Amino acid sequence: MPNPGQPARRIVSRSPHRSVGIVSCSWLQSWGIEYESQLERRFIQCALVFPFLHSVIHQPFKISYLHEGQERQYTPDFICNFTDGSRVVIEVKPKAFVPKHQPTLSAAATVLGSSGVPFSVCTDKELGKSIATNAATILRYTRGAIPHTALGSCVAFLAERRGSASLAELLLGTGIPLNDVLHLIGRHSLSIPSLSDINPTVTVSIPQLEMQHAYILFLDWLGLAEWPAAT
Repeated sequence: MPNPGQPARRIVSRSPHRSVGIVSCSWLQSWGIEYESQLERRFIQCALVFPFLHSVIHQPFKISYLHEGQERQYTPDFICNFTDGSRVVIEVKPKAFVPKHQPTLSAAATVLGSSGVPFSVCTDKELGKSIATNAATILRYTRGAIPHTALGSCVAFLAERRGSASLAELLLGTGIPLNDVLHLIGRHSLSIPSLSDINPTVTVSIPQLEMQHAYILFLDWLGLAEWPAAT
């Protein structure tokens, strides 16, 4: 399987039939991440908040496989690379369309699995409106800058509490504005367990990868599972 660096593909252009564009994330990587649907855009936003994400590449390579005796090609939507060196290939597709593409998805899982690369499918079921809204809110405050003392104050406060505290406790104990805490979460300096809810009781912690295979944590983060290989 190819080992992509930056994306090697055409630049997305506007289309009257699709929602296309680029999500800029200069704090994480030097290139923007292209999307060709609003569902892909939701996925990118959710992925960017994951604390152990290293980079995301859209349509990183082509996969060749055999179907009914004929060679076919498939281009996955994304590859996500993580800080521990693990990675996962993700296809983003409306749940209603998944059954029709199951042979292709299973073939992709087989080809990628032979190279030791996990494969998963993310649908609108996992990328619900509330999760996407929370991710977009965090990213809104991730851009720009905050006082350089904010991170130190948060880390010191959380360290006194064995690495985690509720959002309300963190805000009260440090006096740091919510917007700055969201900035630190988006920059992976702090983390929350999931994107399902952002409220005063949500746990905020210092990100610590205590095991290898961050991709497993990423799949859990989005409620995904590895796609089974063809049998």
